[in-house]
Amino acid sequence: MRILILSDLSSYHTYLFAETLSEQGHEVHVASLEEPIMKTSGFVIHRVRPLTEKRNFKRYIPAIPQFLRIYRSIRPDVVSAHFIPNYGLIARFLPGKKVLSVWGSDLLVVPRKSPLHRRATGWIVRGFNRVHVDANFMKSILVEDYRVEPDKIRVFPFGLKKEDRELEIPEKKGLIFVTHRRLDRDMDPMTIVRAFKELRKSHSAKLIMMSSGALAGEIKNFIEREKIDGIELTGRVSRETIITNLLESRFYVSASLTDSTSVSLLEAMAAGCFPIVTDIPGNREWIKHGRNGLLFKPHDAKSLSKAMLEAIENPQMVEAGVKFNKRLVMERANFEENLRSFFEDL
Repeated sequence: MRILILSDLSSYHTYLFAETLSEQGHEVHVASLEEPIMKTSGFVIHRVRPLTEKRNFKRYIPAIPQFLRIYRSIRPDVVSAHFIPNYGLIARFLPGKKVLSVWGSDLLVVPRKSPLHRRATGWIVRGFNRVHVDANFMKSILVEDYRVEPDKIRVFPFGLKKEDRELEIPEKKGLIFVTHRRLDRDMDPMTIVRAFKELRKSHSAKLIMMSSGALAGEIKNFIEREKIDGIELTGRVSRETIITNLLESRFYVSASLTDSTSVSLLEAMAAGCFPIVTDIPGNREWIKHGRNGLLFKPHDAKSLSKAMLEAIENPQMVEAGVKFNKRLVMERANFEENLRSFFEDL
């Protein structure tokens, strides 16, 4: 099958999607307005030059003719668009069979901006032959709020490739917490920093924050001002460094205020990190409080610090949870099989 993917080439998820399809024998092309961040030999990249650096409809709508020319030159069997309000919007104007992958915030956050955003979201998602979401509650939203036919929707996580699912978990040494969510408002990293500050009063723990974002400077200044020891701000790092730090860390923390199925969570589970994450619908589909992780109240540093302390003081719970999560990831996060079934019978 010849597949044209419209997606952000500055995101690892795009590479995971495209490379997996290529490995399964498809001819894969990726068209994007973003600069590639990784080298690849598995698929063809079509770089579209944006007419503006703005990240709104003024960036995507004027680019539609360029994407249409790429479509006509490739003549794909199917177009695979990612993220509703940008590449989903562009694909809505292209002919032929089309599938859409919803990433999370494009359905959970963007439609709340205005009635226009909500109407546009409905118009876009109803224009595809098949829609992919990575959590069951997202399917309910599409059906109930946007009148998408249930038979069009497939639910599966972006998941992990075989080499990431089958990581060998080493013996964990020390009290190391890790997070690799963006340092942005919707990921609420400051709650993690505040909770860790409280934890450091009783335990000599370490926190590794492997990301960048709009709040990076604010977080660094807060750490210096409050003289919080034990926090390592790495900035954006390579995939190899992410995996290395996950394997070395005992606990994974995410303070996200909104999420579907977080690939970062699945990566941490595969690497043997015990999850401590916000009590939101997307996380509850994977984490049962006290069994294979701990849930804490969103935007509540006291609730998080209490959960961090509970994890430290219950090593048997942590050990059992890590083993359970490894099996869970192997069973439910098989990205290759999930993706293969998604493109069948189109």
